Amino acid sequence: MRAEVFLKVIFGLGLFCLVKAEGKTLWDFGVIIKEEQSQSSIQNTNVTDDIPEIKALISDPFVAPRKSTDVQFNLPVEIVNAIPIVTEDNFREVEKFIQWHSLQKKFNHIIQSLENSDLTALSQTNRAEIQFWMATSFVETGQFEHALTFSHWANSNRGSDRDLFLAAKIYEKTGDMERALHQYRKLMSLFPDSDYYHSAKIKSRIIARS
Repeated sequence: MRAEVFLKVIFGLGLFCLVKAEGKTLWDFGVIIKEEQSQSSIQNTNVTDDIPEIKALISDPFVAPRKSTDVQFNLPVEIVNAIPIVTEDNFREVEKFIQWHSLQKKFNHIIQSLENSDLTALSQTNRAEIQFWMATSFVETGQFEHALTFSHWANSNRGSDRDLFLAAKIYEKTGDMERALHQYRKLMSLFPDSDYYHSAKIKSRIIARS
């Protein structure tokens, strides 16, 4: 009898302790986890605590260029040697020189090399060829008065269709339309099969109507 009373007392005390501790303990599959441990573990596992604070710096990515006078860019000056005399022996080399520089649009180099060259040792045809290219080089560099001198020699001593066409072109550039028209008409009369014929025909019509 006393034993039963004793067991009831023990059971009652245990139930009372369980009720009192209900708000302080967590039950999970039979494992008791204390509230203090749960909160501390949650606080310790906060991922934001381990990440260092990053302060973003917002700035203008454009950096204005600065004009500097410390560095000067000097373009290399290409020196072209003058050809003092052109003979039949070196004419082919000079002709290749002219052709290469004309393809490169380096007409100033042709002028520098041949403007003061002695051409008296050349045949009339070869000399006229040099004179033609000198006139062309002066035209390409806008020196029409100088071009006229060389063109006149080539036109007077050879008088090919391209000599006539170049002369007419120079006369146009200098404003002498009457002589330009004469050269175009002369070209059409002497060279009806020339590649310059149709251009000369159009040019002559334009000048005649003006």
